[in-house]
Amino acid sequence: MPTLTDLNRRTARDYRENCTRCGNLCAVIEFGIIGPTLPALARGADELAICDNCVAVETISNLDAGRGDYGYVSSDGQRITTFGGATIARITWLNRTRSGFGRGGSQTTWQAITTTGTHLYGRNGGRGVYTNIRVAK
Repeated sequence: MPTLTDLNRRTARDYRENCTRCGNLCAVIEFGIIGPTLPALARGADELAICDNCVAVETISNLDAGRGDYGYVSSDGQRITTFGGATIARITWLNRTRSGFGRGGSQTTWQAITTTGTHLYGRNGGRGVYTNIRVAK
């Protein structure tokens, strides 16, 4: 008879699924497990599986149309990425200012450019953190 831990254990094959937009085989982000060589996959509001590369393309098209979006500043401070790590833009300027006077707070301001040439800017709490992306006028 299988134990409870055996029932909860899943193989890497259980975490693969095809993207509903591009049809590529992707790894499902679930319980903190991401496939080692496959692009990440997430579920949209409509419960359809969308790979991280398709999310990046959609985000870039939103930014090219002048609509803001969101992403993450990579931990190395070089890129703006999606949750799964697909690159949205390359950071061209990054500045960290300290604030709080004794509380140790800081704020990071950045400027970036997408592969299509759209200039972006934003600010957040630092590297590896969620950020709002705004289109420069």
